[in-house]
Amino acid sequence: MLTAFMFAPLLVAVFNGEETVGSFMLSALATGICASLCLHNGQSKTIHLNIRDMFLLTSLTWLIVSLFAAMPFTLYHGIGYTDAFFETMSGITTTGSTVLSGLDTMDHSILIWRSLLQWLGGIGFIVMAVAILPFLNVGGMRLFRTESSDWSDKAVPRTQSMAKHLFFILCFAHGCLLPCLSPCRHDLVSGDQPRHDDPIDRWLLHL
Repeated sequence: MLTAFMFAPLLVAVFNGEETVGSFMLSALATGICASLCLHNGQSKTIHLNIRDMFLLTSLTWLIVSLFAAMPFTLYHGIGYTDAFFETMSGITTTGSTVLSGLDTMDHSILIWRSLLQWLGGIGFIVMAVAILPFLNVGGMRLFRTESSDWSDKAVPRTQSMAKHLFFILCFAHGCLLPCLSPCRHDLVSGDQPRHDDPIDRWLLHL
């Protein structure tokens, strides 16, 4: 999925004739190859995960995704890998912090990639809640459990289906409903991550 989302800023870079075309092409290629190898090697294996394995898998997923998602920032001129990784992790975890400056003069494709990371991070939290919390038997998530003995066999298909439905609902909400909330929609989709070097002044202009 990360590879597919890299094509959005890539198309923007191609349309605007930006120098980041090569950065996103190389990043998408490397991410796609690694993901294909992992999927190919894991298809023939059946793995049973316990609660500890799920937490470890979730943490490693955020770390590995951040390593690959930071590649466009790293290949972009003027951004070191430390700053690129921090910016990516901030987006994936929807923290909202940034260490970058000169946002007003950056290529549009880089700015779109920052916003997409925030959006993907928000979806990641929801998917994690739907996929993992039922196994923890916490609070209202007990409703996801059934009294049948084949819960472990039905859990994965059910959570996958729920995650897909939530994904399409969020796409519809962000694509069709949030444009009605201008300019507040920018804060909702960016996790309060600054999009300008002087975000306070920009907000006062809207007021």
